[in-house]
Amino acid sequence: MGVNTRKLWLWALFSFLLFLASASGHPVIFKGGTATQVDYMENDQSAYLYHSLTRFDAVGARMWRLDGAKGIEDRIFGFAQYNRLAKRWFDESYQANLYLGASLGAALTDGEDTEPAAGWLIQSDWETLHWYLAFQSVSGITQDFSHIKNAVTLGYTPYKADYDEVSVWLMFRVQHISEFSEDTVLMPFIRLFTNSIFLEAGVTTEGDPRFMIMYHF
Repeated sequence: MGVNTRKLWLWALFSFLLFLASASGHPVIFKGGTATQVDYMENDQSAYLYHSLTRFDAVGARMWRLDGAKGIEDRIFGFAQYNRLAKRWFDESYQANLYLGASLGAALTDGEDTEPAAGWLIQSDWETLHWYLAFQSVSGITQDFSHIKNAVTLGYTPYKADYDEVSVWLMFRVQHISEFSEDTVLMPFIRLFTNSIFLEAGVTTEGDPRFMIMYHF
């Protein structure tokens, strides 16, 4: 088995085990809840595991892998993560949230060089019964480089679904990763969720597929 194939199998195994270990679309959920997310694109994969100590605070781990752009063969970040629900606004017609997070860990480049790394998570979202708008910024920063992924997502659903029904949303995302690619990624996708399970599937305008699964309990 070649080196690249072995890395792919190890990454798939890690993602699968992490999914089994426990996601809401929010980085902090209800007190005592555990959340997992696995997000896959061709050159950009991530996995998260969080446990909410309170309804405002969560701790856990974040892993982020980049490869195949600007000569980056393989770069993996591993972080311990703290997330905080900084502010929530709501009334009868909408809800909005602001989350802040901090990361400490290490970055592994080309399977050889490891160095200390840090990062952040910033997420804000606004949602009504039919519309969804969110901004997210996550990063992996070392002394030598900084990768910052910023994304804006807009969503719409034509109908209201009860808690025990499948909710279907049509989504569109604009995304960019600094010091990784000069291109801005444009991506339509579909979001399905019911109870504790979220699924997203789509394809970029360049033809690259994306798949995400989240689960929380």
